[in-house]
Amino acid sequence: MWTYNTVLVVAGSGALGALCALVGTFAFLRRQVLLGDTVAHATLPGVCLAFLLLGHRHPGWISLGALATGMLGAATVAALVRWTRVRSDAALGLVLSVFYGLGVVLSRIVQNQTTTGSKAGLERLLLGSAAAMVAWDLALVLAVAAVAAAVFGIFWHFWKLWAFDSQY
Repeated sequence: MWTYNTVLVVAGSGALGALCALVGTFAFLRRQVLLGDTVAHATLPGVCLAFLLLGHRHPGWISLGALATGMLGAATVAALVRWTRVRSDAALGLVLSVFYGLGVVLSRIVQNQTTTGSKAGLERLLLGSAAAMVAWDLALVLAVAAVAAAVFGIFWHFWKLWAFDSQY
C-alpha cells in the first residue's frame, strides 16, 4: 500500500539517486570520487559554528554555515593540488580528516559549553532520516535536481570535454 509518506520518500530518494548518478559519473571520470565525502564532512564545522553563534538551530543559518565550510573545504582541496606537490587523493583525505576533526571538536564544545547544546540535535541535521521527509523536503530535492540537470544539459559538451580532456 502506497501511503503519502512512502510516495514522498520514494520520489525524493529517486530524484536524489538520479542526481547523484549524474554528478557521480563525472566525479568518477575525473578521479575525484572522494570529493563529495570530503565536502560532506567539511560541513560539520559550519553547522557547529552557526549553532555556537546563534545559540539555537535555525535551518537557514545552519545551512549557510554548512555551505560556507563545505565550499572552503573544496577550495582548500583545489588550492592544495594546484599550489603544492600534494596529489589529489592525498589532498582529499587531508582536508576530509582535518575538517571533520575540527567539526568533532566544535561539536564537543557545543555539547559542553552551552545550556542547550546537549539537546541541540545537530546529529539529526547531519545524518537525517529519509522516513521523516515532508513535502517541503521533496520540493527542495526536486528543485535542486532540476537545476543541476538543467546545468548539465546546457553545458553538456563542456562537461564531456572537462571529463575526458581537461588540458584542452
